[in-house]
Amino acid sequence: VNGGAGGNFMAYGTTVNTLATGGSGGTATGGDINFTGATGRDGHRASATTGISGLGANSRFGDGGAYRMVPSNISIAGDAAGGFGAGGGGAASNRTAGTAAAQNGGAGTAGTIIIREYR
Repeated sequence: VNGGAGGNFMAYGTTVNTLATGGSGGTATGGDINFTGATGRDGHRASATTGISGLGANSRFGDGGAYRMVPSNISIAGDAAGGFGAGGGGAASNRTAGTAAAQNGGAGTAGTIIIREYR
């Protein structure tokens, strides 16, 4: 059982609709029923001065972290997921190359185990 991969980085620039792909979902093994995690949503550059981070992936038991939209000269950390087994939202920065402070993506949430006892 593992969490998914983080999304990709988008280089500084002004080209509109440039995409940064979301991270892949995690995997589960060893149960009678195992669910693979969903892929996080892509981040993109909406305009020369506005960037939008990717949404964290939802799960059957939780909601992924929200996207972040940033105008010029702002950096912001990603939004945390809620529930069980969901991915955190991506961080976003729209600062001149070399001036942005590093920001972390939002925290994902732990998975869950459901045990059904039969008599």
